Amino acid sequence: MALGFVIGLCGLDHPDSHRLQTPLGLLVTGMVAQGCALYCSLKRML
Repeated sequence: MALGFVIGLCGLDHPDSHRLQTPLGLLVTGMVAQGCALYCSLKRML
């Protein structure tokens, strides 16, 4: 996720480039995966 964030910040300098879209997709995917992992771990504890 951190790498996607850093590349996304670099992509903000060039909004037409694919360097903005790909890292944003990586960030969203990583956040969804972390949310799912958190949900599953909480579900196991209860």
